[in-house]
Amino acid sequence: MKTTERHHLKDNELAIALNQAQQWAGSNSKTLTTTVVAIVLVAGAVLGFLAYRNNNDNKARVLLAEAMVIEEARVMPPAPPSGTTNDPNAIGGFKPYTPELQASDAAKLTASIQPLHESLSAVAQKVV
Repeated sequence: MKTTERHHLKDNELAIALNQAQQWAGSNSKTLTTTVVAIVLVAGAVLGFLAYRNNNDNKARVLLAEAMVIEEARVMPPAPPSGTTNDPNAIGGFKPYTPELQASDAAKLTASIQPLHESLSAVAQKVV
């Protein structure tokens, strides 16, 4: 082994590199500080934007979930009025509209409309 190689092996390369880095940082401290502050500000802005977007996304998901619950809810017919049922045999229950019931309803309607018709006819004759 040659002497130059032995001297080269005796040198601590890590110590030399750290010493050079310390000298460079000392001579460029203002530039280094400005660069570190800029990196921290950009990282803070990016993290703030991501947090804001994540917050809005979570709010949107909650509103969408509520809307989907409302949209998918079963629509139920209203309950019958109190005291009635859907059973035609029960007291106050609904009855099928049979021809007999239709005839009795027609007679009732005719009887209640007839006086109105007569009074309107009288008014119409006065106008003409």
